[in-house]
Amino acid sequence: VKMLKSNVRRRKDGLLSSPNSLLSSPSNKSFSFPTLNAASRSPSTSDRNTMSNKWCMLIQFIAIVLLLSAVIYYRSASLQSSTSLQTVYRDYESQQTKWNVETKRLQSEIESLTTNQVSPQNGQSSSSSKSHNKDKDDWNDVDEQWIRDLQRNDRRFLQLQYGSGPLHILIETAMGEIELETAALRSMPHSIRYFVSLIESGFWNGCHFFRNADHVIQANCHQRNEDNAFAITQQDEQHHAERLKETGEIVFQEYDDTLPWLHQKYSIGIAGRPGGPDFYVNLVDNKRNHGPGGQGPKPDPCFAHIVRGQHVIDEIHRMEHDGSSMKVLKEWVEFKKVSVINKQ
Repeated sequence: VKMLKSNVRRRKDGLLSSPNSLLSSPSNKSFSFPTLNAASRSPSTSDRNTMSNKWCMLIQFIAIVLLLSAVIYYRSASLQSSTSLQTVYRDYESQQTKWNVETKRLQSEIESLTTNQVSPQNGQSSSSSKSHNKDKDDWNDVDEQWIRDLQRNDRRFLQLQYGSGPLHILIETAMGEIELETAALRSMPHSIRYFVSLIESGFWNGCHFFRNADHVIQANCHQRNEDNAFAITQQDEQHHAERLKETGEIVFQEYDDTLPWLHQKYSIGIAGRPGGPDFYVNLVDNKRNHGPGGQGPKPDPCFAHIVRGQHVIDEIHRMEHDGSSMKVLKEWVEFKKVSVINKQ
């Protein structure tokens, strides 16, 4: 008992002197209190990183959601805009189709008005083909009507200017005179008026016979002699430049197959298709070459024949040419003066 009391006293004294000794004593481990270190009192670095990663993922998720929302919005707006453009384009195509249909209808009406002619007797209309060419195709009713009108006007002009006809034309050359007699005015009025209009303008004065072929003697005015006494003066030529330099052509290939001298020797034809202003003198029967079915789809107009001075043509035919395919005369025969000699 004494020993126990002594022991208790010592322990009490020791506890009072050093309270921690009791706690650190091995025998009193069951009475020790847990202590908190620094690590247990604050979060670790790994915990902080985990927390930061979670915030970054959240921010990224929000950004992705916003980006997808923007893409969906603009895609929807683009689709709406594309749909609107397609609607506008379809409306434009529909309107354009209507315009094309209306344009074709108007063009068809215009062509119908220009190609159809209503007959006053029976009210029926006759139309020409869209590809119709009066200089190559057979004349249709419309062609024949305006040809008749043109011939009637030309015939009236010739009758007022020169009388009932036929007309006589004199070609004066250094080799002699050549006199032409035209067909009746009712037969070839358009060709006759065209030729005498050139004569009255002074066009043929100073021009030439230039070609000596086997079948024709041809005349043109490619090299006018300006020194010709009856030629157009420079002052007149400037005043009448358009008339002289652009003589034009006959409007249609006029032809009368009832003429007894039609494209026979010494008859006069208009060269070219459409013809003018060149003319030629036939040296042989040229109906096969210059008549229907000859060198062109339409025959050459044959409007006059020589009644005096045939020997001049024969003499020209004996003159030398250059040997070319055109057989151009080495010396051209000039027209000193060409005139209508029965003018009233």
